[in-house]
Amino acid sequence: MLGPLTEGAFDLVDAAGEWLPVLANAIGGLDDGRHVQILLAIRRATQRWQHEQGLLDARGKTEATVLSERATSELREQFIAFLGHDLRDPIVSIASGIHMLAKGTLIQRGSRVAQSRCR
Repeated sequence: MLGPLTEGAFDLVDAAGEWLPVLANAIGGLDDGRHVQILLAIRRATQRWQHEQGLLDARGKTEATVLSERATSELREQFIAFLGHDLRDPIVSIASGIHMLAKGTLIQRGSRVAQSRCR
């Protein structure tokens, strides 16, 4: 390892054989360039570890939600394009049929339907 180490996260094993996450902080005292003391503070990091795990879980859920939303958006765009195409074709066909009926010889009722739809 290069350079000074002032903080580290470690997993220790307690007397019961359980893993115990800890944070360790160290600071050294120098006298004429020589190390004369090292102060070491070790504290439990269980809450911090749980908080970090919660953040990682939340990040994973957020990423999954984003992927789901993207997939939904893509399906929505495909559906709209499909509807636009499928609706456009029948409407054009119906309008063409009505115009053809309007030009031909029709009975009185058919003529009224054609005229009301051509407006």
